[in-house]
Amino acid sequence: MSTTADFEFYAELLKRQHAIEGTIAGYKAKIVDSERELEECLEMAPIAALSSMGQLWIFLMWRHDHSILTFPNEITSEIFLHCLPVYSDHFFAGTSRSTSDPLRAPMLLLHVCREWRSIAVSTPALWERLYLDLWNLPDGFCEADNLEQFLANWLARARARPLSLFLEVSEDDGKQGSLCTILDRLSSRTQVLKLAYVSFWIQHYEGNTPDFPLLRNLSLASSDEYMGNVALEGYPIQICSVASQLQELELDAVAPSLFAIPWETLAVFTGRCLRYDDCVDVLRQAPSLVECTLEETYPDSFTTGTPAVSHPHLKSLKVFGDCTIFRWLTLPALEKLEVDLDSDGMDESLLPFIIRSASSLLKLSSANLLPLESLSAMAALTDLTLVDLFRSNEYLDEFFRHFDRTNHPRFLPQLQVLEFTGRFPLVNTILVDALCSRSAPTQDGRARLRSFRQIWVDGTPLQFNFEQGVGLALAELAGKGMDIYIGPKRKI
Repeated sequence: MSTTADFEFYAELLKRQHAIEGTIAGYKAKIVDSERELEECLEMAPIAALSSMGQLWIFLMWRHDHSILTFPNEITSEIFLHCLPVYSDHFFAGTSRSTSDPLRAPMLLLHVCREWRSIAVSTPALWERLYLDLWNLPDGFCEADNLEQFLANWLARARARPLSLFLEVSEDDGKQGSLCTILDRLSSRTQVLKLAYVSFWIQHYEGNTPDFPLLRNLSLASSDEYMGNVALEGYPIQICSVASQLQELELDAVAPSLFAIPWETLAVFTGRCLRYDDCVDVLRQAPSLVECTLEETYPDSFTTGTPAVSHPHLKSLKVFGDCTIFRWLTLPALEKLEVDLDSDGMDESLLPFIIRSASSLLKLSSANLLPLESLSAMAALTDLTLVDLFRSNEYLDEFFRHFDRTNHPRFLPQLQVLEFTGRFPLVNTILVDALCSRSAPTQDGRARLRSFRQIWVDGTPLQFNFEQGVGLALAELAGKGMDIYIGPKRKI
């Protein structure tokens, strides 16, 4: 072949090479662009779909770090538990729960890969807290066969674990039967039962009585309207009448008379938005009650005829809101009292009640300024917490003058823990003299103050210069073993 022919052939090959390289470069550019679009899609779609941080973490961990598959199954199971969504709704706020939502744990974990599905299915703790919002479940989910299959699968995954069941009930008549199916199917395994929006189904409930042999904690919550005078056939509702282990009951705007409750086993009661006579009736019907919390109680037309009640076993009482309820209560065994009350009527209601219960009261927490003569009656008190006390310097000075054992040896003689919470620092010689007088027990049995805490709320300066003598005296008390803290609330 001639030299000219060789050169032309080489030139043709070089031209084809450049063309192919150009085509490849174009394809590579398109691949890079496509990969970038795919990456953006993979990153953005789950962020939009998965609202909780736990579920977003699941996606990112799977997408970017497959080394999770090398973890021991026990560690992966524990990680999965932290991915359960925590809801901030009104009735179940702050509770982590499992749902039927395919975009949330634990259901989401079943569809990532076979390894994760196997771990999730073999982790019973993932399935022991079931939350179902019957308002928003699709109609197909509530069909009899589908619902039965879902519940059967859930029970199998929970294995022998007792269940916590959270239900928000729909006002859709077509879904009323779903509630009965769920309760009948799960009642024998349910330890905690919380029903919200019960006003939407209570008049449709057929009155069957499922057996709850494990039920220990029951919550019934209505909508904003109080359910007190509801006309029902088959009243009261028998839904939880067979619950021999029931220990804790919470009623939110639901009259206790609407339901047949095994009151004799009850140890803890919480009532919100109830009438005075409802609360008194609960105390009268629950002889084993030891803890009671009442929030936002209010009167009705029958209040004036409500007979008083003396409960022989109640040891802990918390009351927030109206203080009139105290007029009907006598609690001779009361050991712990926490109050945050409207000031109207406090002198006529709270203070006589405290005097009636003072002989047994050991711990008192109050967001109200209590008269010193009432505190003087609390000879057994060991722990005292007063919130927002520093709004009254005159009261505060008078309190510490009484607290000085040198001047008033019979004032709170057994107090061992004292805590104040307020807006402004108060450290002066009146305080120090009172603390010094309490630094050692007395020969006649008066107790030593073990702990003093003065907590400054937000907005208080973090730096405070004590007078030299005051600072030295506090340091000496701390050296003798008194636990002293003065400053802002510590962050955990």
